[in-house]
Amino acid sequence: MEAKDLVGIPQRADNTEELRQLLGGDGGGIIFSTIEKFRLRDTEEGKEETHPVLSTRENVVLIADECHRTQYGLMEGFAHNLRRALPNASFIGFTGTPVDSKNADTVQVFGEIIHTYDIKQATEDKAVVPIYYEPRLAKLHLANENIEDEAEEILTGTSSNERNKVLWAAVEDAAGSDDRVAEIAKDILQHYIKRTTEGASIEGKAMVVCMSRRNCVKMYDALTKLEGCPEVAVIMTSNISKDPPAWNKHVRTKEAMEAVKERFKNPEDPLMIVIVRDMWLTGFDNPCLHTLYVDKIMTGHNLIQSINRVSTIFKDKPSGLIVDYIGIGDRLRDATKKYTGSGGKGEVTIDIEAAFEMTKEAIDVIKNQFPNDVDYSRWRATKEGDKLKLVMRAVNFIVKDDEPCKVFLLNERKLSGLAPIVKSHDDIQIIALDIIFWQHVGAAVRKIKYPVTSIRKENRLKGLYIAVLKVRQW
Repeated sequence: MEAKDLVGIPQRADNTEELRQLLGGDGGGIIFSTIEKFRLRDTEEGKEETHPVLSTRENVVLIADECHRTQYGLMEGFAHNLRRALPNASFIGFTGTPVDSKNADTVQVFGEIIHTYDIKQATEDKAVVPIYYEPRLAKLHLANENIEDEAEEILTGTSSNERNKVLWAAVEDAAGSDDRVAEIAKDILQHYIKRTTEGASIEGKAMVVCMSRRNCVKMYDALTKLEGCPEVAVIMTSNISKDPPAWNKHVRTKEAMEAVKERFKNPEDPLMIVIVRDMWLTGFDNPCLHTLYVDKIMTGHNLIQSINRVSTIFKDKPSGLIVDYIGIGDRLRDATKKYTGSGGKGEVTIDIEAAFEMTKEAIDVIKNQFPNDVDYSRWRATKEGDKLKLVMRAVNFIVKDDEPCKVFLLNERKLSGLAPIVKSHDDIQIIALDIIFWQHVGAAVRKIKYPVTSIRKENRLKGLYIAVLKVRQW
């Protein structure tokens, strides 16, 4: 007996209409789809406010591959629509890196882990090669000894998201200094040549990970100037209208990018090194890739996903190697312990029921501060321009007086802090719209009350090559 005798021939939904027809029918079987097909449609009356229920059956099992990526927007978006379409379905997630961050928790969304097959077990089973770590730190040089105090003074009043953007820009600038890039490029080439040609050489290719697209291009220029450098390619997104003309040689169509990918995966092809920021760090397997040179700060599941690029078995490849230029050692140890020990299971620090009640209380306090004409009940079906007008109506009302504005921001931040915890609550849809709207208002109020000066225009931040990295402790 074949599998199709039990479940029929698998069907694929090529668009939103086909998906709704297949899921809304009375038949069974296997249906393949991507999550973006659970989108809201435009109708003659306007855009749908909510996704329709497609099936209330309880014998529907939804299996999500790479479930750490797309399953957490339960208040709005594709994941929200998916849960509305199949309210009684059972959900099973597959992932190599379950997450338990502030904004995403795999266990909270899918339930307890059924089975874990971790890196340690895979290595013992020889399903992957072992991965080794080599620190070759290239220090970021501080231009200002009082950096931490000045950073705290300048960034007071900014949100954590805005603060992170400023600090990330500072690290990017420091990591991309000409002298440092030249030093690392020289070391990478010497290391790679020694690893692949001298003594007990290991055939294979390498990937360099940089902080930004700008730093990727600078690394390419520095490497390709060196004598004996093999063929190198930069793999990154591009915007011809905004990127510098000098970057044009790194611009590729989708077809050209696929051609480069096939070349890099071919062990006989002379393309030996690629330089990336984010692309190809997940969902890309290249068995002949054996070395990852890291000059980018990464943590948690993103780091694990990245280092697994060098773990694939290939011929007599004995191992993969992570070469660290920016100090990810502690983060790597934490991530490895997490994904070989706990299986990615995380615990929410506040009980979800208590958090849900606290969220509702914060919403009530906020709503009582505003007049009745701030009505966002049809938010999801509202045009973008009208959404902005509604947000600004609320903003203009609350910023008139400092004390009520402070009360609003305090409760909005409390609301936003609780949102990642409560978004997997069974009754999240009762308050989802409230959370979404007031977060929009809060963001707009902060921009007006606490504007952030761009790091590239603020002379006082020239030395901000940040304390977060604790450079002087390396």
